Amino acid sequence: MRSSTIILSTLLLGVTVYAGFLFTENRRLKEAADSSQTEIQLVLETDSVGLGENETQVISSEGADAALQKDVQALQVEPAQASERAQRENRHRQRMERMAAQFDNPEMRADMIERQMNQIDSRYSGFFRSLDLNRDEIETLRLLMAESNLIGWETRMQLFASDGEADAARIEAETDARREMLRAGMEEILGDAGVALLDEYSESIPYRREVESLADSLSYSDTPLSETQSEQLVRAIQSVSSQFEYTKDLSTMRRRDYGDLSETEVALYFSERAERDAMIIDAAASALGEEQLAAFAERQIADRERDQRQMEFMLENGMLRGHWGRGR
Repeated sequence: MRSSTIILSTLLLGVTVYAGFLFTENRRLKEAADSSQTEIQLVLETDSVGLGENETQVISSEGADAALQKDVQALQVEPAQASERAQRENRHRQRMERMAAQFDNPEMRADMIERQMNQIDSRYSGFFRSLDLNRDEIETLRLLMAESNLIGWETRMQLFASDGEADAARIEAETDARREMLRAGMEEILGDAGVALLDEYSESIPYRREVESLADSLSYSDTPLSETQSEQLVRAIQSVSSQFEYTKDLSTMRRRDYGDLSETEVALYFSERAERDAMIIDAAASALGEEQLAAFAERQIADRERDQRQMEFMLENGMLRGHWGRGR
């Protein structure tokens, strides 16, 4: 598996080699253009040195834009802050560039892919068991899925280190092309219908983890969950969750936005979450026995109340800056 991982990773890297050359060449040309612009600016500044005082005053009064003068004054007032901000942004970009460079190292990339494949095994084992594929086809599918997962991380690092909007647009275009290539590889193995099933299974993974946790807790009881019951429960949770709409879904918010939450919004979210949980329990009733359903309902309530206590505590103490809960 190790050698095949490295080989496919190297082949996929070939997609970006030429783009990397174009990026380097484009940056070189841009630097050359910036250098030429600097030389022109120096010439203009040198020519203005010879102006007399009266001539300078005429240019200032008749040709200067008031808004531009205000911007220049602002820059003169805070040169230290602007310099510090620029240095901080430059250090951040350099750090992102170093992290992005790790993806260009075949050995390091192979390690990342192998870790992704291990995660895929734990999350998609049920899906793989349902496929009528030979070992080589499964191996190739896992490899394509791992590469697809890795592209997301790689693109984020590249975008952080990008040099302007044009460079970011180039990165996103290359990412789209690579995703299409990987998607085509999956369709070759699974067919269109199989890829649609894979997408559906991927969307159900958060709910499968929830059901697996319930199944583990019931595994040593008198009423363990069967595989059929587990699958029915997954579909029940997914069906309700896909149709239910929060007024403001706090579980999908970015951490930097938590500080803007109000007590009313938090209370409303958990009130709606209780409504959603009740709908899920009703949907699960046809798949679970009485004791199983009671255990499931108890877990739903306990999870929701724990998350609510944590959120309210963080809100009261101005601590809404970190992730919370299970991302429902």
